Amino acid sequence: MDKNFKHHSAMGLTNMTMEQSYIKARSFARIYTACTVFSVTMYATMPAIIHLWTKEPIQGWIYMDVTRSPFYEILFLISCVAQLYVGLAMGQFGVFFASNSILICGQLDLLCCSLRNARYTALLQHGVKHAALVATHASIQNDEENNYIYNVSEMKESEYHYDEKVNYPFVGSRTQFDIYSPEYDDATVTA
Repeated sequence: MDKNFKHHSAMGLTNMTMEQSYIKARSFARIYTACTVFSVTMYATMPAIIHLWTKEPIQGWIYMDVTRSPFYEILFLISCVAQLYVGLAMGQFGVFFASNSILICGQLDLLCCSLRNARYTALLQHGVKHAALVATHASIQNDEENNYIYNVSEMKESEYHYDEKVNYPFVGSRTQFDIYSPEYDDATVTA
């Protein structure tokens, strides 16, 4: 994923970035980490809460040999910190795998958008203006409305073809084109 990761889709009629996938992965990581911290805190402090609520002594299996006051509190704090570290370590494995899954789904959205726009990419690379494509094929965005999981395609002119910045040549730009012309076939295969 590190070598082949793309942030922008191929330049086409509709374009997308990985921004929404990043936002979803980051918000999932924050919420899951907060839930893990809350869960571990409840697990570590539950014996003390039960002791305060029921007025019964804390279960002996937790602190076997500790009976004096300062050692009791120190051992309780060490136990809480140890539980927090173990819980966060296990929770962060879940965050890692789920966030990577969200980002991989975002990459698949990018790939799907790029493949749907392969012919339009070829047209744009041969000098057809984006505005001319939008004027004749604007209904494609309705077809893409519910096709993507995390990212959203936008019908605007992109400055990037994958992650490379593109300079638009204004000399020789065309507004009249035939999308089915065989002159674009090789560029479509390349795209």
